[in-house]
Amino acid sequence: MTGLEGMEATIWTDGERTPLIGRVLDRMGSAVRAIGVGGPRSSVVDRFGRDMDCPLLDDLRKMIIDHPAAFVVLASSVDATPDDAALALDQGATIIALEPIAANFDELKALDSPGRADRVRTGTGRSTGCIEPAAAFLRGHGWSRAAQPTDVLGQRRLIRFTSTGPRRERSLFARLHEAWQVLLRLGPAPESVDASLVGQVPEVPQDIRAMSGHLVAHARNPDGTAASILVSDATGCRDRSLHLVGDEASVRAGDFDYDLHDAAGRLLDSYQCDGRGGDFADLVADDWSRLIDRGQGVPDEGTLPDQVLASCLACQLSARTRQPESPGTLIQMQGRG
Repeated sequence: MTGLEGMEATIWTDGERTPLIGRVLDRMGSAVRAIGVGGPRSSVVDRFGRDMDCPLLDDLRKMIIDHPAAFVVLASSVDATPDDAALALDQGATIIALEPIAANFDELKALDSPGRADRVRTGTGRSTGCIEPAAAFLRGHGWSRAAQPTDVLGQRRLIRFTSTGPRRERSLFARLHEAWQVLLRLGPAPESVDASLVGQVPEVPQDIRAMSGHLVAHARNPDGTAASILVSDATGCRDRSLHLVGDEASVRAGDFDYDLHDAAGRLLDSYQCDGRGGDFADLVADDWSRLIDRGQGVPDEGTLPDQVLASCLACQLSARTRQPESPGTLIQMQGRG
């Protein structure tokens, strides 16, 4: 629905993420209108539903069927299945996902059926529905103003992506998933990854969604580029940035800024978004507003969901085995290579 009342949205959240979603909706103002609130039952979610004057459900599938909307905001993965997401896609909804919908290959397969695979490609807008990661870095103010800096880098040597902050904003898995979306958009699939997980949990959990703490990964790429990832869901301060280093230049991009230097260190170009900053809710609302203004997502050609997921799972496995692991081998084991 469009018009003075804004575009309709249904919200699936939990007690931890509800305050964040409340701030996002406040920033969206009249651009969107919540018509349904759901999630695992809690006093926080119940109160949020009443404040929004919305029907309150604890069944995501029923909410999607009974309250179809232009947007489905998935702020929590609890009691949210890929089949539920597929139903929303088939209704033509845009899913704003704060968490990855698929955490293993079986879940990915549920989204990868004929006629649906293209829609799972992160950032591909389709009239029949699409999945958009919330506050996507490559759609942000910093990188989108960088005017194709990769054209002046020369031979690329190093790619590094950092994403740190509290778990109430994003899980470690969500940060790792986005890191691989970025790296695979800018370079080839890695031959192997070597990862370490420290902090919050005594051992690496079997469920990748349960990972928490600080993770560092190094990837060996077939083109000779070194790639590294630093992600954490256990820091109070938010930091998200991308560094690219080439023979001719280097670039750093953040959420609201970027700078480009030549090989001698001279500043070639820079950008600082005036008056911007704020918290993660600002990033989610800014990105959602840009999606509404465009009417569709930004094509993400070449980033396949199985490569992203396999790279995440290879990090998890490497952290457990303390040995380099191959995303390609994981894909082949699933018969997807």
